[in-house]
Amino acid sequence: VRIPALVDLANSDIPKTGTEALVELVGPPARVFQVRATSARVTGGTVLVLNDITEIKRLETIRQDFVANVSHELRTPVSVIHANAETLLDGAIDDKEVAKEFTSAILRNAERLSNLVSDLLDLARIEAGSYALERELVQVHQCVVRAFESVERKAGKKGIQLINEVSPEFVLGADISAMEQVLVNLVENAVKY
Repeated sequence: VRIPALVDLANSDIPKTGTEALVELVGPPARVFQVRATSARVTGGTVLVLNDITEIKRLETIRQDFVANVSHELRTPVSVIHANAETLLDGAIDDKEVAKEFTSAILRNAERLSNLVSDLLDLARIEAGSYALERELVQVHQCVVRAFESVERKAGKKGIQLINEVSPEFVLGADISAMEQVLVNLVENAVKY
């Protein structure tokens, strides 16, 4: 075996209970193995059992990134709601125009929070294998319109013009809420980056 970590493990003094280690193999493709080493008492050798956990590690990384992103995404609307409510309580509620603006911002961010929570629940259902796609004929043009509506303020602030070139006749079989979520994510990322 030309993998130094495995050679070292096989040649080391192994306790009677055995020992475990993670071994990363550079690729392509890169692989991660959970290795269990046990002494073979009769022959005097060492038995190594390798479990490929590459996919598990990849999913753990995705989950950690997801949690970090969700935490960041949740912090923003909560801060906006908090600041706007505080400003209204400090007297801005008496100015009808200002109050309307702050209340609209609270509503928008509450909707954003609701969507994030909904996404988290969908993710939990997907991981549990209980997320059922509800396929129907979807007008893609309208899905793009709704995706654009969700990010048009951000795009406008950055001077980005959103143009929907999808034909109104273009229809496909899809889960409309999943389709809209994918499009919102794509457009948000395009505007953000």
